[in-house]
Amino acid sequence: MGNLIYLFDGENLYSKRQKINLLKKSFLKEYNEFNYNLFYAEEALPKDIISLAKTIPFFDNKRLIIVKNFEKYTLKQKLAFGEYLDNPLDITMLIFEANEKLSKKEKWHEIFANNATLETFYPYTDKMLNKIIVDFFKRHNKILSSEAVNSLVSLFKDNQKFLEEELKKLLLFVYNKDNIEKIDIDQIIFKADENDIYKFSAVLSSLDYKKSFEILENLSPNVIKESTIIFYTIFNRFVKILEYLTMKKEKKSSFEINAMFRKQNFYPDKNFYTDANNFNFEKIYKILDLLIETDSKVKTGKLSIDTKFLLEKLIIEIKFLME
Repeated sequence: MGNLIYLFDGENLYSKRQKINLLKKSFLKEYNEFNYNLFYAEEALPKDIISLAKTIPFFDNKRLIIVKNFEKYTLKQKLAFGEYLDNPLDITMLIFEANEKLSKKEKWHEIFANNATLETFYPYTDKMLNKIIVDFFKRHNKILSSEAVNSLVSLFKDNQKFLEEELKKLLLFVYNKDNIEKIDIDQIIFKADENDIYKFSAVLSSLDYKKSFEILENLSPNVIKESTIIFYTIFNRFVKILEYLTMKKEKKSSFEINAMFRKQNFYPDKNFYTDANNFNFEKIYKILDLLIETDSKVKTGKLSIDTKFLLEKLIIEIKFLME
């Protein structure tokens, strides 16, 4: 497998994830998917990751471990990887990913520099950003006007951290258009921040009702009026929770569950599984019925109340259902 330990940092998540995906794809072509493990720094202790790195893989002689959000480890936790890095095993490829540029002055960095392949991913130039945006939409059979491209470059040039996610969200808003103009971008006012329907659906499923109301209050009017997309996004979040509960009931392992979601091109955020465990089948079915009923009434014109009011009502009804 060549080099076995990598540390990728920098705010250019798009290029970084492309690099990681290439390494992952190369690994999965040759080795069993059960030997691929994904961890988040907030949820995994260094000692547990090191223990797994030293464990003989199932059915194969290689294992791949990816550790995301490495920057969230404390200095002491980063140093804890040092003992393993000084004497790594050739059975494990270990990839650390940080969402920001890390300091080279701390002691742990010297240990990594001596034992791992380090690469920093810097923000794109406007020219490269232009090409990435055009190519992304071209892959989805959509053509952007030059004005639309320039508008997106201006929007993302100073905030490229979650470029890929934001482009995917934008694609959902223009799913029914083949040619996208600047006016389409302007109408969406698609800003790369947390106050969007995706954040709303995630926070709602975490049962943080106060935060749900706060996000709803800050949603752009142009986003609020897209009731179909809003209800689809919320519905999809709860459907995935139902699928998780079903697989859990069937006693599928975390590896099997992650593999199934990956086949659906669904990549759970770090809070998804914690949130999902707050529900049971009875509650989740009631919430899905509520969403279907509300969306149906909106589409058939039986409800003419504005979308924001319906979402406020939805938060309250879910709160009562969960009590």
